[in-house]
Amino acid sequence: DDSEDGFFSSDAVLDDSFIEAWVANLRCEPPQPDSRWLVYEWAGTCTFASLTSPPGPQNPFYAEPPRPFGGGIFGSRAVGERWTYPQREKFVLRAIKNAVACVADLHEAGVAHRGLSGAAFVLDSSGMDKNVVPKNAPLSRVRLQFLGFSDSASVANMNDDLNSLGYVLLELLLSPALYPEDYAGPLPPVSDGDSLKRLYDDIFDCDILKLRDYCANEEAWDGVVRLLDTSDGWAFLGTALGANDRRRATPGLLT
Repeated sequence: DDSEDGFFSSDAVLDDSFIEAWVANLRCEPPQPDSRWLVYEWAGTCTFASLTSPPGPQNPFYAEPPRPFGGGIFGSRAVGERWTYPQREKFVLRAIKNAVACVADLHEAGVAHRGLSGAAFVLDSSGMDKNVVPKNAPLSRVRLQFLGFSDSASVANMNDDLNSLGYVLLELLLSPALYPEDYAGPLPPVSDGDSLKRLYDDIFDCDILKLRDYCANEEAWDGVVRLLDTSDGWAFLGTALGANDRRRATPGLLT
């Protein structure tokens, strides 16, 4: 019941099919009519770091479609479907857009995060279904967590945030999240955040074109190279990764 009195007042809870579905999916007895409810929103546990995991059960893009507990209202059918490359690309691009907006909103509020990583960006949906499956891609949103090291949004702190954001996005783009359809080749030699930072900062001397040429030689990155080539993505990444370089500092990048 969605009335304002806050009570679960519908007699539907006494229906045998409702009780069976409730117990099968939630593993507890349903509340009685006129019971008072406290309803909390759950943000889910999937983060950018989840999407960068190797292909397998720990990566939502490659895991088996989730099934409900027991039989319940879904019976034995899987919920959702396997991700296709276009679905993964659409989801990742929306997640990146929302992540940039998160950091921009934080800076506009006068706060710098100072601890950005893949685990700091939580993937959520605007509905109550928190499964990360293709049907939820249009509903995806991103939330920031781990603000324990946050500080005032000085130019230096904001530039450090942008530099960290650049590496978070680079790791996501070069992760299995955007491997080609049915890719079965070897994993690229460098794809985690720390290795990418050493590669870009020390070996490529912060030259985004050298990084682009390096990525173009890896079959696993064919899709993301094509994507960044056609969307000015390399330029954006180069600006973000160079944000804390005092010669090229751009605190207004996200605005």
